[in-house]
Amino acid sequence: MRFNVRLLISVLVLALGSCGQCGSSSPAPGSEGPGPRLVFTGPAAGTPASGSSGCQAFTSSKRFGYELDGAQMNGQDVVLTMTVYSNFNGQGTYPVGTVLDGGAELRLQVGSYVGSTTSGAGELKVDPGGRSGTIDAALPEGEHVSGSWRCDKYEVLTS
Repeated sequence: MRFNVRLLISVLVLALGSCGQCGSSSPAPGSEGPGPRLVFTGPAAGTPASGSSGCQAFTSSKRFGYELDGAQMNGQDVVLTMTVYSNFNGQGTYPVGTVLDGGAELRLQVGSYVGSTTSGAGELKVDPGGRSGTIDAALPEGEHVSGSWRCDKYEVLTS
């Protein structure tokens, strides 16, 4: 049985050309490289560009903090913080609410919009290693934040 390379190439070109999305895929959340891949909907709608993020994990107090700073969206500064105030154990899913809920709290400032999450607002997922994850949370006035985040800088502190 003789193998016809030209026929095989023609079939592959035809198959790939007719399938539209074949060969393309979206990266897994948190694996896209540095920076956030966040989408804001509501009064502060858009996707932040540029900026840098830093994370701090406090081992003895089991606290975690993420801050996106210096980002721009629609010509306005964006400041986003996500904080797990207690019970942070690295990889896992943390409920998003208020500081009193024992999970995570989200704060967002974009231009004149300033909001903090309330109880039952959503969830924060932290990937293995604690340097990336996803967020899906509601804020006041119909604002919503979803997508992936990644730490540009990561520190582990003992206090």
